[in-house]
Amino acid sequence: MPQGTVLGLLLFLIYINDLPNCVSSSIRLFADDCLLYRHINSPADSHALQTDLNKLQKWESMWQMEFNPDKCEVLRITLNMKRIITGTYLIHGKVLNLVPSAKYLGITIDSKLTFNEHVDNICKKANSTCVFISRNTKKYPIQVKAMAYKTFVRPQLEYASSSWSPHTKRNIDKIEGVQRRAARTALNDWSRLKSIDTANVNLIITYAILQR
Repeated sequence: MPQGTVLGLLLFLIYINDLPNCVSSSIRLFADDCLLYRHINSPADSHALQTDLNKLQKWESMWQMEFNPDKCEVLRITLNMKRIITGTYLIHGKVLNLVPSAKYLGITIDSKLTFNEHVDNICKKANSTCVFISRNTKKYPIQVKAMAYKTFVRPQLEYASSSWSPHTKRNIDKIEGVQRRAARTALNDWSRLKSIDTANVNLIITYAILQR
């Protein structure tokens, strides 16, 4: 497909639209990403998953496409490590890497669905953005700082949050820490003797604007 064309994406989606019909496992497609998954309760299920991978290789051969095994990974999601049914999966004769976590559509999914690594990643990125905003908006009014937070930091914390919304104290505290830093940046208040405790940094920023 010619890249950069208006109809390129639509033509590609039409081109791969029949891919789910050739497998018995569940499959999800988004643009050029493909996610294949199955409940593995027995060795027969593991064999069925490999059979679907073989069918996908036949599909790619028929439609003159090629999967890259170096970019394909295997992620086992379970809380019962003692009942794992081990098995290796191959594409083009190459064993796929077994990973403890994998990134899919911007979300880091780990083997126990704790989303700890995902929260760590987005907080690290959001904190870096807060530092950048703080360094470049020192002399700007609170309204500008609030707008910068809502534009550059908040989307990083909220992206696809409906699927990973934190429920553990660890992850909630990490995200709250980013918001407190943003609030201190907007208010220019870095005093260690004064705490800023809020569940929503926008309330603090709005309150500060009204008080001014």
